[in-house]
Amino acid sequence: MSDALLDWLEEHVGVPCGPISAPKEDADDDASRFKPQVPHEVQATDDGSKKWVVAAAASLAHNGFCVLRTPGMVSAETCTACAATAARRLETLFTCARQLGLRPRHDILRFTEVCSRTPGGMRYDQRLWSASTGAPLVPEVQEQPESMAGAVPTCWAELQAAVESRMLPILEEYAHKLSSGSSQTGGPYDGLYEGLYCSSGDAAALRVDSLGCVTSLPGAPDQHFHPDGTAVGLVNVFVPLVPVTHATGPTELRPGTHVWRETAMGREPRWDEARTPTVAAELAEPGGSLLLFDYRCYHRGRANLSGADRHVGYVVFSTRPEVADSHNFPSESLVREARAAAVLGVAQAEQCGSDMGAIPVRL
Repeated sequence: MSDALLDWLEEHVGVPCGPISAPKEDADDDASRFKPQVPHEVQATDDGSKKWVVAAAASLAHNGFCVLRTPGMVSAETCTACAATAARRLETLFTCARQLGLRPRHDILRFTEVCSRTPGGMRYDQRLWSASTGAPLVPEVQEQPESMAGAVPTCWAELQAAVESRMLPILEEYAHKLSSGSSQTGGPYDGLYEGLYCSSGDAAALRVDSLGCVTSLPGAPDQHFHPDGTAVGLVNVFVPLVPVTHATGPTELRPGTHVWRETAMGREPRWDEARTPTVAAELAEPGGSLLLFDYRCYHRGRANLSGADRHVGYVVFSTRPEVADSHNFPSESLVREARAAAVLGVAQAEQCGSDMGAIPVRL
């Protein structure tokens, strides 16, 4: 409204027309709306200070994730060995899938050893070990097709041990924060996290739930945003086995989406596209950075624009005795089904040879 019109209204209508005040913010713009006020990048140190532990736990609680820079945590040799092991195993599983008539690069795979959850996604989640199965899943399947039981390779055991040494103090602090008075209304967490995590800071409740590797092949497209689950108490820790950059496809996260809020349209993740940018976590130094995130935090893998496979190891932690990841991998075994198909094929071939006389059959 022009100044001249305001003057005319005030003079002839008698309505005082001062400056138009800014509109009030929406009523729901309160403590329930996410505010990106906690840094999500933390530098780990070995000087005895626990400041980085507190900072990492605060980011995990507030943002739903944390990028922890910890140079030299896992050696380059260990990362290379883990990537090679995962690549060999994935090729073996591809062979098993083809024996079942599946096209690994195009079809959905949902087995206890490997999952590719989107047609043509070219992104493969291998579970190498799970507490719920009670058995490792990492032998050379080509040499021992009768069983998936075996010892976790030394390189993966080293990786897990290194991750645990960094993560356990953070998870203990995380649990303590969310069960202490610091989560009361008016505190740094605005009362949003009270009761969302374990009810006590009992370190005995912390355990490794599973171990695995996500491989993104060259040409893999962007994923859709998704949580890994809705249960409270699971934290995933990504370890880059190769440089994870914009070219190879970082993990992109929506801060604050691990906490939901009530709205007029029902419950929704506490994230506002207009106000809160996403974070693409680049982990350029293999073994030198960790991405830890709550299972409920919405995230996606970005496209692999490079010409190389992108391998990311992961360790899943549970902070509550009753909580485990029992839904992302089904119980059907790809290896067992491939073995059964091979045995059936041999039997059918032998029967066919018998019916046709002594015609030799090559397998």
